[in-house]
Amino acid sequence: VAESLAEQQAETASRRRTVKPAPEAADPETAEEAPTADANASGTVDWLDTLEPEESLEPDAPEHGRLPRGANTHVFILYVVAQAEEGFSGTDILETLLACDLRFGDMDFFHRHERASGRGPIEFSVANMMKPGVFDIDNMEPLQTRGLMFFVTLPGPADMLKAFDYMYETVKVVAKSLGGDIQDETRSVITRQSLEHMRQQIRDLERRLLVRRN
Repeated sequence: VAESLAEQQAETASRRRTVKPAPEAADPETAEEAPTADANASGTVDWLDTLEPEESLEPDAPEHGRLPRGANTHVFILYVVAQAEEGFSGTDILETLLACDLRFGDMDFFHRHERASGRGPIEFSVANMMKPGVFDIDNMEPLQTRGLMFFVTLPGPADMLKAFDYMYETVKVVAKSLGGDIQDETRSVITRQSLEHMRQQIRDLERRLLVRRN
């Protein structure tokens, strides 16, 4: 990451909220909680802007699954937090995410694409809940993390609400497989009310985008 997340948060605090992964330490006694998003609005992941792919992207990059960038993006987040003190192992994470049709890609995150085999626009993504948020695909075996952060970046998917629902269904599968608890963007246990609140925010965003296009 080119600059510290703390420095970037200070620079961007005046224009929009920053949602960051939690600190590097995996020790639950020393690790701080990941910052939470406002319960009444979606978060943004400004730290995405500091993470650039190693290879240049072709003009048709969206076909290859590039995350949307820019000040007008909105991010809706769900967490899967380990129940066991030792957290999740990288090997289990990799096996589970691949089984859920997620593929390693842009920004060193895992992504679910609109088409199979990692093709088409990204529906939603998965980051490490601990700093720096990214995954080292060549060193997954030694990885231990306290949790995973699932997020859908809008506008992006063709059907935003369907992408969010797919994300939630995947979150439930991953949580059951890895032994984790599902939390919303405020780091509270997920409820029907919080899910519907997020869905309503997405509907409102879709309407605003439709008005702008017309």
